[in-house]
Amino acid sequence: RAFGFERRLLHEQPDAPDHVHAEAALGDAVVMIGCASPRWGTASPAQLPARHAGLYVMVDDVDAHCQRAREAGATVVEEPTDQEYGHRRYTVHDLDGHEWYFAAPLP
Repeated sequence: RAFGFERRLLHEQPDAPDHVHAEAALGDAVVMIGCASPRWGTASPAQLPARHAGLYVMVDDVDAHCQRAREAGATVVEEPTDQEYGHRRYTVHDLDGHEWYFAAPLP
């Protein structure tokens, strides 16, 4: 919700709380998400010594998107900034510690 995604699917198994699959859409893009669990050999970035990846997502209005994320409680780690490669971008961490970059091309 903080990043403007809409839930498309949420599958939970009551007898296996570490088995969750979700799909979220932002425009035409769909992200599939599973929870971190030792059962699957995965860990939350918050539990790792370094981030293993970052997600780069294009949006229409970087500043408005950043404000929405901040108001929803996301941790903004870099304010919207014009980048030398032609994008306006900000960086944010979600509740699990994943690093997201939201950007738009500069005019």
